[in-house]
Amino acid sequence: MGGFLAEQLLDELFLTLAPQIAGQDEQSERPALVAGQLFVPERSLWSTLISVKCGGNHLFLTLCLPDAGRQGEEHLPSSVPPASLPLDKVG
Repeated sequence: MGGFLAEQLLDELFLTLAPQIAGQDEQSERPALVAGQLFVPERSLWSTLISVKCGGNHLFLTLCLPDAGRQGEEHLPSSVPPASLPLDKVG
């Protein structure tokens, strides 16, 4: 996934947040959402939240990713409005 993000080949990202907290230490290695690419604060990728849905204890997020040469909300598809509800009102 890191290569796709680095080359700006993804338009949207669908993430599911579960109520389980997982971690790692020096002896265990868990896969990360992005592997093989380093996105430091100076080169981080920003997305725009375009939808949040709740199912049970899970949140389903749809993120719109910028493509080459475009930043901010101007990269949103015209048919998809940005999310406007505060998270405490979702669900």
